[in-house]
Amino acid sequence: SNTPRARLEAACAAHLSLLVSTNTIAKYMGNSLFAPGIRAPARHLINDRDAYEVRFQKMLDALPVPRHLDRILFRLALFGALNWTQVWYRPGKKSPAEIAHHLVAIFCR
Repeated sequence: SNTPRARLEAACAAHLSLLVSTNTIAKYMGNSLFAPGIRAPARHLINDRDAYEVRFQKMLDALPVPRHLDRILFRLALFGALNWTQVWYRPGKKSPAEIAHHLVAIFCR
């Protein structure tokens, strides 16, 4: 399906797939690139991150959520949940797609 929710779920699954991959660069980038105390990343990396977040914000804007919901906090909380997956993820329990499905269900009731 190509609904706003399905697009968000697919984007979250792709995000999670990269985060839990065995790619060392992906793990470093997801874990610590923008953490406090880390030397400032190159400006273009910040621009890339900002553009990536805008893509997610557009997907969230397309969702039928209550008008009073702060969509910036919604996006930040969703990214927090997605990115924290690196800490607790264990291969073989649930796939990134299954985790994305459940997280989107939690955030998009």
